[in-house]
Amino acid sequence: MTMSRVPHDPPTPPSPCRGRGKLWLASCFVLLTLAACDQAPTASDVPAPQPGERSVAVLPTTATPPSVEVEELWREVARLLAREPGIRVIDPDIADGFRADADPVRTATALKARFVLTTTVTGAYRCDVLLRDGRTGAILWGKTIPSDHDNVGALAAEVWVAALAAIKVAKL
Repeated sequence: MTMSRVPHDPPTPPSPCRGRGKLWLASCFVLLTLAACDQAPTASDVPAPQPGERSVAVLPTTATPPSVEVEELWREVARLLAREPGIRVIDPDIADGFRADADPVRTATALKARFVLTTTVTGAYRCDVLLRDGRTGAILWGKTIPSDHDNVGALAAEVWVAALAAIKVAKL
């Protein structure tokens, strides 16, 4: 009896991608772990104010009734103010934990800010803006900015221009 040989393919060399699935999985795990450890900034992360510094905490907008159109007004105002040289704006992610109706002295102390800026929108886009002294709580400046649905996008710029002028002339 003779045995016939079955032809077979020669052995294939190992794939250059072999074992890379585990490497990819491990690198994803490391990235997720690093992202989970990265915490949001807190008030203790804010640097202490320098003497003569114009630092401002822009607090979240209060809207009555709640309005999607003005929900992020305060963040946009903070972003615009932060572009100004000589003015330090407290990170909005940190200021997000504070409210306009809170004691301005406690808020300014916690956020290490010289001034507290609040915006309140009522009714058909009437925006009341207040700049308060972080040491005494006194209202240093206030303005009502009327708006309507057609120009609600310009509201942040109007608040920014008016507040910037008030911050620049406020006594330290």
